[in-house]
Amino acid sequence: MLKEGSLNSKFCGLLLALAALSACTIAPVKHGSKESKVARITFYNKHEDKWGNRIASSKIRRARRGYTCAAEQAFVFGTVVRIPWLARILGTGNYVVEDRGAAVEGRKASHGACPVFDLYVDSKKEMKQLASIVPPYLPYETDDTNRTN
Repeated sequence: MLKEGSLNSKFCGLLLALAALSACTIAPVKHGSKESKVARITFYNKHEDKWGNRIASSKIRRARRGYTCAAEQAFVFGTVVRIPWLARILGTGNYVVEDRGAAVEGRKASHGACPVFDLYVDSKKEMKQLASIVPPYLPYETDDTNRTN
């Protein structure tokens, strides 16, 4: 049993952090004619901040479960992000960039290693359930013509 603060627990924590960061640097995966990249997947709900379920996109006023995605500014509003692994778990696996946030802008969840997609869900309970079953890093596809850089 590892005690918190022991050398072994610190070493295991370091190994887990290195494994997570290396997940972003793997070679892109081919799916037919599309090339997939890896991103950190996180979840948010209307109780996360003062904005509730209001979103940054001017076209839509409220976030929608299984549809709304927060992403950094390199992904313009309206970009469709496909995460096939999430199909049947949360929506269709296709998410539309309609929101921004400090955590995704700074790539905080991936420690700057890869893009972060923050997917909207209805409740804190659902957010915790999904976080426990969804791998933190998943391949994604997008139409690169919508990217600003």
